[in-house]
Amino acid sequence: MSVRARTPARTRSGRARTAFAPYDDGRELVLHAVGRDRPHRVLAAVLPGGGPAHLRQLLAHTAGQLTLLDAALRSRRDREVLRTALRGIRVSVLQYLMLGNWEGAVRVAEPLAGLGAAEAGVGEVLAAGRGVVAVLQCAPGEDRTGAAYACEEAVGGGGLVVPCPADPRHVIVVLPQDPDGTAPLAVLRPVVGQAPGRFAGVSGPRPWSQTASAYGAAVRALTAAERDPERIVRDFGGSSLLAFLSPGARAWSRQVCGGLRRLTEEQRAQAVPTARRALSYGALRAGRLLGVDRTTANKRLRLVLEAMGLDHRQVTHRAVADLAFQLADLPEPPDDAASGSGAGLRSLLREAPVVEWATRELAVLDHPEDAPPDGRFGCADEPECCGASARRLLATWLGLNCRAGATAEALGMHRNTFAARLPVLGARLRLPLRDQGAAPYQALWLLVAAGHIPVTGIPDPTDPAA
Repeated sequence: MSVRARTPARTRSGRARTAFAPYDDGRELVLHAVGRDRPHRVLAAVLPGGGPAHLRQLLAHTAGQLTLLDAALRSRRDREVLRTALRGIRVSVLQYLMLGNWEGAVRVAEPLAGLGAAEAGVGEVLAAGRGVVAVLQCAPGEDRTGAAYACEEAVGGGGLVVPCPADPRHVIVVLPQDPDGTAPLAVLRPVVGQAPGRFAGVSGPRPWSQTASAYGAAVRALTAAERDPERIVRDFGGSSLLAFLSPGARAWSRQVCGGLRRLTEEQRAQAVPTARRALSYGALRAGRLLGVDRTTANKRLRLVLEAMGLDHRQVTHRAVADLAFQLADLPEPPDDAASGSGAGLRSLLREAPVVEWATRELAVLDHPEDAPPDGRFGCADEPECCGASARRLLATWLGLNCRAGATAEALGMHRNTFAARLPVLGARLRLPLRDQGAAPYQALWLLVAAGHIPVTGIPDPTDPAA
């Protein structure tokens, strides 16, 4: 091998930082290694033989400047790799919390303790035992990276900030509970105010084992925030069916969930948490939140609902399963409160407190003047979006298993018209009806309890007559 062929190899390998070799017509090839990592990049120049010394010095200085630039670029890439790794750890912490596995979240967060205050704060959040979940929705066209950075700046080392794996518009913020409950709103209100079009929903405080429930509450509050002048709303949980069911509903829930004993322990450990999230958010969103694919989420949902005696393809069946799981999370009622516990679901839904709750909640559909004046909800002032027409639209949609095309045809309207009206009604009810998941279940319970959907259309695995 010629000297000219060997010289670049020696320079790239680092055996020589500077090398010279004869070139054509009496000229000289000058090589300088650039950077500190092997194999080096090489700065090459061809000089006249015996050329002036200042040209060689210029090349040496140039190589030195390129080495400094290379170091800066590598440092930037290393920081980005580290940020990506930390982001992955934060997503894993959130996924463990969404599965109700607080211990797993703590284990995953342990490596963050020595990486600065912001990362160490994740462990402090988990150590609090309970807290709130907030969901920030970016403004239309906004880069989510900037919104996430604004949230990180706002919470400092006192929260967990994660770009939502399920929705590219959302940033999830997990904060420890504060004594008076005002801190989450105070922290995030300036972030919302930084950009027109940002909205935020904040859950009420819950133990970390109920992070998934807190996330659902934050999403509901986010829907309400679109109608709020401050663009940030906190959910206090008072509008849930759970708050008005009698204590005997817990016995019904135990019977429904008892069907899960048909599954093996391994199946329960894997399938039940995924199925619960799929019920809450839909299979696609749940899969992204938990790090599994949509097909797997759907298979686990079907397995769990079949064990409970329900059909995962029907919205009414999914609503029943979701209600049973939510009731199972509540504290056990006193023995005397649960003594009359033989009631089936249909009887529970027709009890006076439940009927009064549903009537009160649905009353917002009768007041189109409550719609915001900026036109965000388009058809909010049309008669078809009010009163009996609104109830009929929702009842038809739920009765047709939430199929938009079939609903539009049954109501004699264009599919686009229906698609525009559904979120209008959802916004009034503070329910994200555009999204798959638990929002249609809440609408179903309202309409059934108020008598707009026959209670006989609700399945009850505990009642053979149903």
